[in-house]
Amino acid sequence: SEIFAFTPDMKGVAERLGTIPTMNIRHRQSIAPLPNGTFLVGSRGGDRDRLLVVHPNRQPTTLIEGAEETRPPVAAVGAQHAVMIMGPVTSPDIAIVNTADGRLVRRFHAPAAEIGSLDASPDGRTLYYTHAGSVWSLPAEGGTPTKLGAGDSLTVEQDTGDLIVKLEE
Repeated sequence: SEIFAFTPDMKGVAERLGTIPTMNIRHRQSIAPLPNGTFLVGSRGGDRDRLLVVHPNRQPTTLIEGAEETRPPVAAVGAQHAVMIMGPVTSPDIAIVNTADGRLVRRFHAPAAEIGSLDASPDGRTLYYTHAGSVWSLPAEGGTPTKLGAGDSLTVEQDTGDLIVKLEE
């Protein structure tokens, strides 16, 4: 599988940014572009889920080495961090990681086993996620999640900070 960048109007020539072995891709809907030009994607290998860093025109590398699983949903948090799901499927954590060196910055017990989507405010101070038909916010420094309303998936518009929420019918 390959990652391409297109202009918003979908005109012109697409730029090929990286390649991932097809057999390893998981969670195809969750590809997180990072400000440094790399991407985070989910992969499965050795009976574990892993997040890979895809570098343009280089082989992907593992974001975090170790025994714990890391997986999407995943999103950039500011210029140097990403938020993702870490730990066992039945009792996951939401983790913030330094994308340059894979160092764990902060970790919160996820209030639910099924996190549908995950993103961050443009300033990196607030995390947003969906679970069981609701949108939640969580301070990136820690604290209690707040239910914001209905929603099945979300993304944050990075120029304005607006939440774009999808409701399934």
